[in-house]
Amino acid sequence: RGDAMAQCKVSLLPPAAKPEQQISLADFQADVQRGLEKSSGQLIESSETDTQAGHHVLRVAIRGKAKDVVIRWIYYLVADKNTGHRAVFVFDLQENQVERFGHADLQLVNSFRFADKK
Repeated sequence: RGDAMAQCKVSLLPPAAKPEQQISLADFQADVQRGLEKSSGQLIESSETDTQAGHHVLRVAIRGKAKDVVIRWIYYLVADKNTGHRAVFVFDLQENQVERFGHADLQLVNSFRFADKK
């Protein structure tokens, strides 16, 4: 219907020096929570998985407030286990849009591929 439901920001990180050594879910979760201290963020869930494309994926969902609006932030760290390439996805949406949003975040993250720079 043309309504704004969520926003997604994607940022590339420098490649990991050792692709086989991934950041732990606990460390990623702590980084996310530190970044959202002012929003009184509460951890909703966190998970770790691998995609069919060979990417290691960490996911952390936080509920907090921004300008008196209840917001859900969903953070992903996507890392290529072979090359060390990494990207961070940050989805933010109002809590009352979560059901309507569904699993759109997972669809985007699971279809993500790092560009071949050859």
